[in-house]
Amino acid sequence: QRLRELARRQMDNAMKPSNQEKIKLWYKHNDLKGERPMFHLEMWTFAQEIIPPMLTCEDSWARNIEYQFFLNFLNQELFDDDKVTLPTYDVGYDTWFTLFDIPVHQTFGKDANGQDTLGQHFESVINDLEEDYPKLKKTTYGTNMEKALNQKAVLEDIFGDILPVRLKMDALYSVPTQMLIHIMSMENMMYALYDYPELFKEMMDRISEDTLEYFDFLENNHLILPTVSGENLGQGTWCFNHTLPDSNTPRPLKTTDVWGFMDSQETVGLSPDMFEEFIFPCYKKISQRYGLLSYGCCEPVDPIW
Repeated sequence: QRLRELARRQMDNAMKPSNQEKIKLWYKHNDLKGERPMFHLEMWTFAQEIIPPMLTCEDSWARNIEYQFFLNFLNQELFDDDKVTLPTYDVGYDTWFTLFDIPVHQTFGKDANGQDTLGQHFESVINDLEEDYPKLKKTTYGTNMEKALNQKAVLEDIFGDILPVRLKMDALYSVPTQMLIHIMSMENMMYALYDYPELFKEMMDRISEDTLEYFDFLENNHLILPTVSGENLGQGTWCFNHTLPDSNTPRPLKTTDVWGFMDSQETVGLSPDMFEEFIFPCYKKISQRYGLLSYGCCEPVDPIW
């Protein structure tokens, strides 16, 4: 009953004329014909301060669904920013890409309640690139579509008559330098650029090749879904556009049919020449596999352009 109540609430918000107008503005914005800047207050950064007191479900699975419902429409109700409430409950499928088959290890700072919320530290596995290079194994990747389909079926049975449940794929996300510092730290990455330039280039080339192999895996298993109607893009934006193929396309989609996102916040301290020599070849090779590219997050991108 609680989840059906929230499904109605989301659909009501989605159908409001003001919400429909925001969808039109996002289409214009992504066509580079925007009438004004689009504003999004990213509530996920502080949702833990707002949502938990609103939860009433007791079962942990149901509470997760309930939590997601609030993420879907609370921006509209509380802030009236430009985040759109969609007329669907979206279910993504689990997919993973473990660079060089090295698990990321991180530790957290605890707050006054003993919760891991105050910060994070990534533990280096690669300290000296030449000495530790044998640790760079073949990248592993995969997906669990069965879990997503089961989740979709259960949710459809609960509230599908009120709010359609959609299987969706967000923009294809590739952030090589972020993955690197998660296994070797910012300092070690910067030293490696200077100490082992050729080995670093070889490592970046391996990242691009492994990423393209992963993209081939997604294509060959027909896991590429449209990115045209409100899927997450990155930087707090969404994939509204009329340029790329939609769900009516009578053929399996390829990566060149969808939106991709990349950034390289970790190399903000590199000169343009060093970025061009060491980082850009990898990024170019990956980005050419996208239909549309959204580039950059918190770093200034004018030096790259």
